Amino acid sequence: MRFYGFEYASGRGTSSGQPNETTGRYNTAGDLNCFETKADRDIWVDDGPETSAMCGNCREAVTVGQARSLHRGMSVVDYDEMLKYIVVDE
Repeated sequence: MRFYGFEYASGRGTSSGQPNETTGRYNTAGDLNCFETKADRDIWVDDGPETSAMCGNCREAVTVGQARSLHRGMSVVDYDEMLKYIVVDE
């Protein structure tokens, strides 16, 4: 099983990239990280930097579904491909 965490580049409303050709939606600016254990993911989240844009920690634990909602600028095919090749943090 894989566990995911997202680190926002700025606030939750900051977008990036090109809009999805079908929906016109953008990705949320930030990085998706993958972990082998929930404990590793939770440590990573807890060690996140405090930022004024987020009024606190800029990292959070996310499910695959939540991660998808952060990547609305990608097609489903591109998103699934990204998940296949995302590197597990150690």
